[in-house]
Amino acid sequence: MTPEPHVPTLEERAAALRVEVQKHLDATAVAYGFDDIRTAVTYADEPAVPRFQAQGRAFRAWRSLVWDFCYSLQEKVAAGQADEPTLEQLLQMLPVCDFLAFQPAPETPVE
Repeated sequence: MTPEPHVPTLEERAAALRVEVQKHLDATAVAYGFDDIRTAVTYADEPAVPRFQAQGRAFRAWRSLVWDFCYSLQEKVAAGQADEPTLEQLLQMLPVCDFLAFQPAPETPVE
């Protein structure tokens, strides 16, 4: 007799989604030239290059907003107050990074 297949628990499914959210954070940082999200946020407190500092701050704030959203949603799902999302649904629901920090500063006219 073959054993019943393992049906992942809510916590196991949530853990799998957290892994994928971390991959999303890292992939977004990589797309902007950083090694990963951890590297990106190290620039937040580095004033030597204002552009990198602005990007680091944007990534740091975004990372916090994403995880706050994920853990709040996880609590709502566990309490039966929200449906459990698929990965694709979850990624669409996540806060968006403030990519204005990645735009070059406007040129100051020379008088």
